[in-house]
Amino acid sequence: MTVSKDRVKPSPHPIQWLLSDVFAHASVYGIYSAICTVTFFVVIVKTSFFQDRFGVDRIEKLPDDSSPPGWNLPILSSIIYLQSSIMAHALIFITRSRKFFFLDRPSLMLIVPFAFAQICATLIAVYANWRFTNIGGCGWKWAGIVWVWNLVWFFPFDLLKVGHFQLMKLLEYFLFLVEFSSL
Repeated sequence: MTVSKDRVKPSPHPIQWLLSDVFAHASVYGIYSAICTVTFFVVIVKTSFFQDRFGVDRIEKLPDDSSPPGWNLPILSSIIYLQSSIMAHALIFITRSRKFFFLDRPSLMLIVPFAFAQICATLIAVYANWRFTNIGGCGWKWAGIVWVWNLVWFFPFDLLKVGHFQLMKLLEYFLFLVEFSSL
């Protein structure tokens, strides 16, 4: 609903809806988002980067005979929940335009729901202790780390989008030339 009230200028001429383009863009965005989350998880559990720089507690793997075993820690679940929530909702700012996100300023009807949803997600991640979801409050330091992590990964995400659109345009032009030369 709020996307329909956004400030992005529509194309001056009709655009053909190509499922292959939608699939290609969705695949690139999904792979990038997954790499962002998996990299964050690996940095948390395999290094002491955040502990050394920000003084947060080390997240330790639980023994196999514990309940729950492995990396099923409530605080880690909360951290990954917040990271995924922010990056998934920030995707709307990536997909709303073919240009860099800051060149077409989003409307308040888009920013306010994003901000409200992420404030709620942050409060859940920081304070919730819900056994039925295996989420435990991660604290404000971890929430700040998650926000900074996502901001650092957001800008290359936008660059990837613009580059992908340019690559698709170049590929389309190349295919046109191949088809034209075969006539």
